[in-house]
Order: sequence, then C-alpha cells, then structure tokens
Amino acid sequence: MAAWTAARAGYRTEHPAEAQLQLALPAGPGEPWRPRTVSCAEPHAFRLAVAAFQGPGALARTGRATGPSSLDLHQGALYVATEKGWSAAVG
Repeated sequence: MAAWTAARAGYRTEHPAEAQLQLALPAGPGEPWRPRTVSCAEPHAFRLAVAAFQGPGALARTGRATGPSSLDLHQGALYVATEKGWSAAVG
C-alpha cells in the first residue's frame, strides 16, 4: 500500500503533505516477513508506478531514518524522499 496526501489548510489548522507506506519486510536474515507501516511528513518526492506491485523486490534506502532520506523499490517504481525522516525505522 502506498498513499500520498497533499498539504491542505483547514479551519485554524494546517496539515502538511504526508506519505504512508505499508511494506512486507523480513524481521532479519532468514526470518519471516511481516507487514510494516511507515510514514513521513512533507515528502518532497513521491513516485509510484504499477511495477512497484509486481512482487518482491530489493528495497534501497539512503540517508538516516530521522533526517533526509529516501526509499526506492523496484528501481524507482516506488520512490519517496523526505527531509524530515520516517515515523519508524525501516528494516
């Protein structure tokens, strides 16, 4: 699952853009895969193509979980970049 919500302003409240991903990741080498949900506020890049849903693929991460970072699945089919980090560490 991949979702992106645009920044918006409501009555007396501003809501920043947000990206949320639900991924299946192994807990460790040779361990079972488990669903994991992570999100980031104010993503500056969000790209999603059908190829991201074509089965397992290598997940490439750059940066730090608490600062500028990106996640890339299936060589750019799913790509999210943020300056503010992620809600949880990504395996």
